[in-house]
Amino acid sequence: MAEQSKKPPAKPKAAAKSKASATAKKPAAKKAAAKKAAAKKPAPEPNMQERMEGLQGWMAELEKRQQRTSRVGGLAAILAILAAGGALALGIMNKQDSATDEDIDELTEQVNQLSSSVEQQTETQLKAINQRLTAMQRQIDNVNARQRETEAEITALQTQVGNAAAAAQAAEDDAGEKQP
Repeated sequence: MAEQSKKPPAKPKAAAKSKASATAKKPAAKKAAAKKAAAKKPAPEPNMQERMEGLQGWMAELEKRQQRTSRVGGLAAILAILAAGGALALGIMNKQDSATDEDIDELTEQVNQLSSSVEQQTETQLKAINQRLTAMQRQIDNVNARQRETEAEITALQTQVGNAAAAAQAAEDDAGEKQP
């Protein structure tokens, strides 16, 4: 706009013609003028204060990122040291609690003694049980023998009773025939 005001006034005849076309061409003319002005104007001198502030902001961001990275790395290193210390402590405790060859031999000997003791006790108990079973078998055999004797006596007595009843019946029959 500043350039338009600096232009010399147009001729009167052309002014009448250009007024009608100027209303239609004003926006395009303004754009073209702005482009010419922008192209003619040299780039503004860099403002050193703004540039310094921008660089300082960028450096502050970098420092924050570096602090975070350092903290995470430090925590990871501390955790690694603690894990290694825990592993060492567990290894030492495990070494102290581990059985030696002497302990294993001693336990093996105790197990062998216990197993032989259990075998002896089992054999003794089995012998006692076998003796009891043998005694019971004898008792059962004796009871069966008595039962057979008792059955034989009962059969003999039943035979005697049957014979006596038959003899009594025969005697009655004979006595009944003689009496008529």
